Amino acid sequence: MKNKTLIYQLIFGAIAGLFIVITTFILYYKGHINSGDIDFTKFGTYGDFIGGLLGTILSIVAVILVYRTYISQKEELSMTRNLLKQQQFENTFFNMLKVHQDLKNNISFDTENLIFREKDMPKSMMGVNAPIKGVLVKGRSFFDLAKNDFEKLFNYFTGNNTNEVICDKVLKLHKQKNYNFLLEPKNLDNQEHKDKILFKYNIFFSNYANYLGDYFRNLYHILNFISINKKDLIDKSSNNKNEIIIKKFKQYSDIVQSQMNFSELFLVYYNSFKFKKLRALIKEFDFVENLHSSNLLDKYHIQFDDQGRIKND
Repeated sequence: MKNKTLIYQLIFGAIAGLFIVITTFILYYKGHINSGDIDFTKFGTYGDFIGGLLGTILSIVAVILVYRTYISQKEELSMTRNLLKQQQFENTFFNMLKVHQDLKNNISFDTENLIFREKDMPKSMMGVNAPIKGVLVKGRSFFDLAKNDFEKLFNYFTGNNTNEVICDKVLKLHKQKNYNFLLEPKNLDNQEHKDKILFKYNIFFSNYANYLGDYFRNLYHILNFISINKKDLIDKSSNNKNEIIIKKFKQYSDIVQSQMNFSELFLVYYNSFKFKKLRALIKEFDFVENLHSSNLLDKYHIQFDDQGRIKND
C-alpha cells in the first residue's frame, strides 16, 4: 500500500513539474518573462493560476489517494481475516485428527469378544491366522482383526449348513425372520444386496459398537467439518474459484485417508451402508477411492455408486 502511494505521489509530482516548466516556457516565449525584466502583473496572475490549478489537482489527487488507501486497507483486512480463518480451520482440523489418532491407538480389544471365536469356529473357517483366545489387540491391529471377523460373518449363510453353529448370537438373529437374501446360491438385485450387507453389518456393529462407535462418529465430524468450511468458502467466492476450493479441501480429506490402512477403509465403506450422513461425505470426498473391488466382500458391491468411486479391474 505504501509503495503504491509513493508511486502516485511521484507521478503527480512529475506531471506538476512538467506543467510548470511548460507554462513558464510559454510565458517566456510570449515575452512576459525575459532575462532582464519580468512583468510582475502578468506573472502574478500566472502564479495565481498555477496555485489555483495545482490546488484543485492536489485536492483531487488527495481524494483519490484516500480512496485508494481505503480500498487497499480493506483488501488487506480481508486477506488478514481469511488468513486467520484458514489458520483457525487448520488448527481445529489437526486437533480433531489427533483426537482421531488417539482414539484409534487407544483401542484395546480382547479376542474373547470376537463374533467368531476360536472355540465356536469349525476348522474350515479358522484359517492359519486364527486369533488366540483371550489376547488383547490394540491400535491398527484391531481393525485387521475386526475386518477378518466381519468377513467371516458375511460369508456365513443359512440354508443346508445351519447345523454348523458358528455363534449363538448370529444363529439367534438369523432365526428371527426368514431372510431369503441370505441364502446361497443367490440372484440378488441391488436392494437385496444392500439388505444383506446391512443385516450382517448390524450384527457386526452391535458386537463392536463400544470400539468402533466413537471412531466412526469422530471420523464423521472431521469430514463434516471439512465439508462445512468448503461450502462456506464456495458461497463467498466467485464461480471460477469453486474448482480450486474443492481441490483444496479434498487435500484435507486425503490427509485423513492417508492415515488409514485398508482394513479401516474397508470398515468405513461398509459402515456407510448403515449411516447415510457418513455415506454422503464419503461420496463427496471420494474417501474410499483407494479401495479396490478385490478388497470388497463381493465384487458386485462396486455397483453402489452412492458410496463413491472404487478402483476396478
